[in-house]
Amino acid sequence: MARERCGVVLIYALCALLFGTALASGQTPDSSTVSRGDRVRVTARPHSPERIEGTLVAQGEEMLTIVPRGDHATVQVPRAHVTKLEVARGKKSHWLAGALAGAAVGLVVGAAACSALQCQGPGSETQSVAMTTFLGTATGALVGTLIRTDHWVTVPHTALEARVESSSGQSLRLSVRLSF
Repeated sequence: MARERCGVVLIYALCALLFGTALASGQTPDSSTVSRGDRVRVTARPHSPERIEGTLVAQGEEMLTIVPRGDHATVQVPRAHVTKLEVARGKKSHWLAGALAGAAVGLVVGAAACSALQCQGPGSETQSVAMTTFLGTATGALVGTLIRTDHWVTVPHTALEARVESSSGQSLRLSVRLSF
């Protein structure tokens, strides 16, 4: 009995450390600016049917210049075509998804084991399923913490400019420009 309690206390301590570390790592820098050297994802239709992911090497009033991932040639994207701009702001872990997947696996394994072994005694089936679910949750959270992917943040539009011009009496020209 003392050995089981020791194991449960150890698992609780591991989970507290794991979840605390995962929550603390979720902090990101300011997402409102994009600078040269940042890793970016740009959606720019009709310029490109696919999202462009790479390193921002230059940005001007009219163009963004990007070196796509896995390439050495630069791609120039007109700002007027940019519909979405995202910037990588560190890494994120997947501890919550891992914990949920682990809990589901632990629940199924515990229920199947109790059914196959015909758990006996008052509450023994519930305790066994609860323990395997808890162990699955802890294991899944640990695995999810080790899986780290980029944390992409959408850069908000900072300016909207609209112009209406009249040319040669009969026609009007409307231009709209978004800045990031």
